[in-house]
Amino acid sequence: MQEKNGTFVNFPERFTELLEKSGLKQTEISAKTGLSRACFIHYKSGRSIPGGIELYKLAKFFGCSMEWLLTGEDEEGSPNDAIAALRARAELAEQRLEGLKESLIGVIKKF
Repeated sequence: MQEKNGTFVNFPERFTELLEKSGLKQTEISAKTGLSRACFIHYKSGRSIPGGIELYKLAKFFGCSMEWLLTGEDEEGSPNDAIAALRARAELAEQRLEGLKESLIGVIKKF
């Protein structure tokens, strides 16, 4: 593992990259993971790294391994796979919202 003064080197960069490439707002990710927005600020700045539970939640949400988040090394799926999965979920959500919008417009027009 890469460590420097007790913190994992490049964790803030990997975390920030996942946030940016996900296209989601921090409030959305916070709501899904249960992590506070303050945690995001600390993780991005390198002031702290997530503990076990937080690390698990982030890895599960982003679809990458905890090992990759901490070290940048992983033998299983790449973070690009995780980002692609997030984009696919976002596109599906947008399609569903558009369908709901059209349905609501149809109902409103009937009245």
